[in-house]
Amino acid sequence: MEWATRYPPSQWLTVGPWRIDLVRGTVSALDGTAALSPRAETLLLLLARYANVLVTREQILDTVWAGRVVEDAAITHCIWQIRKSLGEAGKDILQTRAKRGYVLRVAESDWQREPTETLDPSRADGDDPARDASTRVGAEAGVEVIDEVDVEIGVEANDESASQTPRSVDAETSLRDAAIADTLGPAAMPVPSRGFLRSRPWRRFALGSAFAAIVGLCAVVVWRQTRVAPAFVLRPETEASVSVSMPASFDWLRAAALRDAVEYLHSRDVAAVVFQAPQTRNPFAGPHLQVNVTAATKTQLDAELSLAQGEARVSERFRGSPDRLAPAMRAMMIRNFGPAGPASTPESEAIVTGRLAEQGFDVQRALSEYRRALARNPASAEAMLGMARVFSVQGRIGDARRSLDALAKSATATAAQRCRADVLRARSASAPVPESACPRARAVARLQRLELRDALRDLERLSATPLGAEQWLEEENATILALLRLQEWSRGEYEIARAERVARDAGWERARIELASHRGTLEIHRSRLQEAMRHRREAARAMDAIGDTASAIENRIWAIRPMQIVPGPDVAKHREELRAIADRAREIGSVRGEIDALRLLAGLDRDAPETWRSHLTRVRGLVAEAGLDREHTLDSYFVMSETVFQQQYREALEGVARLEASGNRHPRARAWSLTLRARALFALDALSEATSTIDVMEKEGLDVPGSVDFCFLSWLFVEAGRPDRARAYLERCRAQDYDRAGQALRGDFGFLAEARLHQRYGEPERAWPALRPRIDALLALAVPTREEAESLALLARYASALPGADPARLGRAASLASAMAARDGAGPRLRTGAHLLRWRLCARSAGRDCGPLLPPWAEQDLLEARLAREAAAR
Repeated sequence: MEWATRYPPSQWLTVGPWRIDLVRGTVSALDGTAALSPRAETLLLLLARYANVLVTREQILDTVWAGRVVEDAAITHCIWQIRKSLGEAGKDILQTRAKRGYVLRVAESDWQREPTETLDPSRADGDDPARDASTRVGAEAGVEVIDEVDVEIGVEANDESASQTPRSVDAETSLRDAAIADTLGPAAMPVPSRGFLRSRPWRRFALGSAFAAIVGLCAVVVWRQTRVAPAFVLRPETEASVSVSMPASFDWLRAAALRDAVEYLHSRDVAAVVFQAPQTRNPFAGPHLQVNVTAATKTQLDAELSLAQGEARVSERFRGSPDRLAPAMRAMMIRNFGPAGPASTPESEAIVTGRLAEQGFDVQRALSEYRRALARNPASAEAMLGMARVFSVQGRIGDARRSLDALAKSATATAAQRCRADVLRARSASAPVPESACPRARAVARLQRLELRDALRDLERLSATPLGAEQWLEEENATILALLRLQEWSRGEYEIARAERVARDAGWERARIELASHRGTLEIHRSRLQEAMRHRREAARAMDAIGDTASAIENRIWAIRPMQIVPGPDVAKHREELRAIADRAREIGSVRGEIDALRLLAGLDRDAPETWRSHLTRVRGLVAEAGLDREHTLDSYFVMSETVFQQQYREALEGVARLEASGNRHPRARAWSLTLRARALFALDALSEATSTIDVMEKEGLDVPGSVDFCFLSWLFVEAGRPDRARAYLERCRAQDYDRAGQALRGDFGFLAEARLHQRYGEPERAWPALRPRIDALLALAVPTREEAESLALLARYASALPGADPARLGRAASLASAMAARDGAGPRLRTGAHLLRWRLCARSAGRDCGPLLPPWAEQDLLEARLAREAAAR
């Protein structure tokens, strides 16, 4: 049973030069000269209410700053003002508890037992200001103060009284008298007059009461020295989390309990995150409510209800009928957090339903509910924010941006909602965020702009403060991504493992799977493609198990993306898998999933031009519908790169010109434009324009690893007659690691550039030895991939014109390339390479009719045609 004790013992407290009136809530200077800022006065009043009690920084923010997000320096400055006013003893009186909060130390003599001013004569006999103050403080502490007889005696709060609205003074007096009578008996009722005490029985009772008061006062002193302020705090900017675990047959009850919890938290302006498993430790700043059913029948449940926040934890055992679980859970929240907020409305019901659907991964239902809430209240900031989240998950960035723009104009949006909106805005595109954006949003924006070191520093500073669950996941994902982009593999691996453990301990299975999936990206960087695909497939299965279909699709696509295509029967299997993924993505409204699946399908269907074009047409339509071009993403550039692979170079140049005119501000958009332009111009034998494009790239500082293929540029400058530039880029090519799987062709451009330098600039005898080891390595492969077969055809056809080249090796290369080119999924580039190799070998024998130089699908490969004719003429 929880008891409320009379606190504070007096209305007035003197601390240094300050006289504090806890009833009127005033702080006045005894000498009339000392001064504090309004915030510092409010803080001193709060510390006085909890004198000799630890008051946390979170409670200070809730009371003094009304829960708004402020820098720690704001609290520190107010503390400094108070200490300065207290003089040399300031640090002794106002003490710091490291990483916890502050304690105002006062002596018993600092409390003024007798009032120094008369009470308001208009106040009724029963209206004691000290009692009113104690009632307010008791309410703040999470208990209901009933009444006092010298030392206040309370009764255990029940569920109904905790949620009632304040009563009138007369009603409260009646209830207090009834509570005292129930607790101490009729003899404890308030004394009606002094004359009533003249009888001997009442005199004995008065002496006994005085003795009880002295004992109670001693208990108050001890209690005040050891107690702490209420430990559980709800803050709008920090999400609360909920997990409900029970047998599958009670899913209806789990849904009801979750709804009740989310509804209560929403009424207090706090977002709820649903965890999928029981937790062993709450590492987040927000409170965690956990319901764990240990035994269940149709008529009775045994369950443990617990709340955890920071170092505080309370738990209760529940035993009763299933329909009483949700009310018991709500009563527990009310006892520890306080009464619920405003009553439910159609708008709030729709938002709660939408939030539950979103947490249950039913994004289409969530979107429908948020729209319903917006129809009820067009100014609902929470509905706008919910719609923006769902649109972002679906990849509908344009729709998300429109929702965020509407929220920015809303007069009802809170600081916490605006910060979440800024983070979404920064994460969904590369457009700048406003200067007024919160620090988390600025850090994410820096990451998107590839300001990786600055972003990492910002994220490290933010991680030093307690975070809500979704805030923590956002920052962990951003930190891991920055480390991987900076190629800090070991540190990235450590961060993934650490974050995964935190999510597992918290019971947040969805976050644990998402964090673990980063191992797939890490293994790609380490050239362990099979491991990368395994991690992504595991993540996809785990996401399916918890019902997150959109994330499962994303991971399946990531599992296929690094896969090296081997022309043959397996291509049909991959094609069917991607078609199924695209269809499923379309069913659930995942624009991002459908675009990515269709792009990969186009890569498999390059040998079927009509099918290939239909995939890209659908992708262009989705990009336009989702507003991705307007929102500065790279999807349209990916489409143009596919056009280059299809050897449609003039179409690619026209498309790049349109994209440049669209004003895309993505940090890598310019590098993509120049790279695609240079490749197309090179293939069209417009070498002067191609080298001018590279000059622009260099001047703009875009010739950096990861954005530019230095080996290809080296070959480009060889054919353009610029050996100095070719050698410079060849050195940069050698400094890169092209031994990784999936980088064969890029690295082989370097071998070709070196051989062509020897051939054209005075050392032709060294050209064949430069290519022979790589050709032998490719011929030795048991099952070459499409890219490896393309490399073999490329190197062998240029080797055919080199002195000393082995015709037998080149013949074997032509046979292997031609065999691979005839298989399903070969693609036009491999088929062109095999055709050109056969033509060159044929042309070495004078007088033979070798047929057309270029096949019909490669009529725009003008550079290849010119170089082949020159080789045949020698």
